[in-house]
Amino acid sequence: SVRGAKGGSPTQGGSSTGPSGTQAAVPSVEALDEATCSACDGMSDKACLSALDDEYDAMSDKIKLSYLRDAYPDYDSSLTDKACLTALEGELASETDKTRLSLLKDACATATAAATSGPVVAAEPGQGNVDSELKAAPHLIFMMVDDQGHNDIGYNSDDLDWATPFIDKMAARGVKLDRYYTMHLCTPARSALMTGMYPIHTGMAHDVIQPSAPWGLPLEFDTMPQYLKKAGYLTHMVGKWHLGFYQSQYLPRARGFDKFYGILTGGGNHYTHVTTEVFSIRGSNHYTH
Repeated sequence: SVRGAKGGSPTQGGSSTGPSGTQAAVPSVEALDEATCSACDGMSDKACLSALDDEYDAMSDKIKLSYLRDAYPDYDSSLTDKACLTALEGELASETDKTRLSLLKDACATATAAATSGPVVAAEPGQGNVDSELKAAPHLIFMMVDDQGHNDIGYNSDDLDWATPFIDKMAARGVKLDRYYTMHLCTPARSALMTGMYPIHTGMAHDVIQPSAPWGLPLEFDTMPQYLKKAGYLTHMVGKWHLGFYQSQYLPRARGFDKFYGILTGGGNHYTHVTTEVFSIRGSNHYTH
């Protein structure tokens, strides 16, 4: 198996950090000049895969190794370059066409970004991205899904394996937590995410917030976006809030988000994005825009 000691010193170009913190080589600008990625715009998946396979075949072994180390960041750093290339090519060949297409597209996108912007160096802990021209904090994106069942995602499903291709791709290249427990209702689960505390300690454990309910996540608790802003981040939220809306100080922009676009209450139309529940906000509307 190529899944041995993680990481390794990049052989060329910059470096990027994989999901588990390993270092993966990224092709340098000079290397990309030898083999530019096909865009695949307007192509079918089959045609795109064929084009990327041809592009890959035309690369030198050195560039292939950089691409594959980026696609499989847990490569065995104890192997020689030649042995590592052989092992990783075997792993790539064993993938389904769908997975191989996804990996090759990602490798192209990563390499192209490296060629145009150069390597990015992560900031020291606590620095965020303040006053840092040469260092940049990583972008953080967290997606939360309400009430999702075990079978409601492609990689767990027998009949919905086609339904979540992008999430499946991220899971394949990251870490799957198969013993991950959360609250069974949206408001308690969201409060736990935002505060890092069990909902029983914040008064949010019992129920969801109804449209007319005069309560929300208590104001004495700081939220994740408030901590991120202290670290220099810009914070944005898209989607459902459901942590309080009866007064403006409970709204997303009062709780740490610079911008919010979405639904304040517990539900809305998936196509129109309009809430189906009637509610009112009392007091100042400063945070509603």
